[in-house]
Amino acid sequence: MKSYPAQLLFTHVHLNLLGWMTMMVYGVGYHILPRFSGTPLAYPKLGNLQFYLANAGLVGLVCFRPLHPLAEIFASVLVISAGMFVFNIWMSMIPPKPEAE
Repeated sequence: MKSYPAQLLFTHVHLNLLGWMTMMVYGVGYHILPRFSGTPLAYPKLGNLQFYLANAGLVGLVCFRPLHPLAEIFASVLVISAGMFVFNIWMSMIPPKPEAE
């Protein structure tokens, strides 16, 4: 049987990696990258949805770790939220088309 600290290692690692590092990447990406390109964020509501999906996926993954099928579903939610982030930033980096005179 695993010791108590070993059981919490998964939780600790995933909370740090997914809860801190990816949220920092999302925050910096949403704040700085559109400003560097000189365009506003393409889909602000998608950014809000992505934020909540990432947090729900993280909490579900950590809470339902012993139940592997549920943990896999929440891990998939995390992957989908990361894809939403990439899509939103990609669309934000596209420069607007010049208007015809």
